[in-house]
Amino acid sequence: MSLRAGEQEGLDDLLLRVAGRDEEAFGRLYDSVGASVFGLVRRVVSDQARTEAVFQEVMLEVWRTAGGFDPRRARAATWILATTHRYAVERARPLPLGGALAS
Repeated sequence: MSLRAGEQEGLDDLLLRVAGRDEEAFGRLYDSVGASVFGLVRRVVSDQARTEAVFQEVMLEVWRTAGGFDPRRARAATWILATTHRYAVERARPLPLGGALAS
């Protein structure tokens, strides 16, 4: 995701508003980063159906954890894509024998 400074600051502001549970800001954030998030998930997760499910989970995770975003430490795009990568890698791992998730 290649953004100019003004766009990055706009995403920072949107993510801070999402942290305050602003649904309109989340919709705008989703529109701004959704394609990049989906593309990253698709590169990490192998099949289309699972990619779509993980994408939805990632966006929900962004909604849930937006309060952890600190614009002094990272730009919103960086924070979102790091969250996406971490989440997608966790979901792409094969389940251990027996199908139970390891703790």
